[in-house]
Amino acid sequence: MRAIGTLPSAEQAQLFEDFLLTLNIQAMAVQEDDAWTVWIVNEDDLDTAREKYAEFKNNPDDESYRKATQFAAGLRKS
Repeated sequence: MRAIGTLPSAEQAQLFEDFLLTLNIQAMAVQEDDAWTVWIVNEDDLDTAREKYAEFKNNPDDESYRKATQFAAGLRKS
């Protein structure tokens, strides 16, 4: 498991974690002081996760992340 970066809030961390789940990338966001560190479980997913992290940091309010949250909720139920 490796950290790929930090996000400033629990909401952003959850959005990004949900988005990664829709890409079949297992991640975990852990609060550390005033930020949330994003950890990637599978080493094989690191490159894609880092790329998506950079995209997310540039535009965390993009509607696609909110839509991913709904899809991720369905994935967690199944």
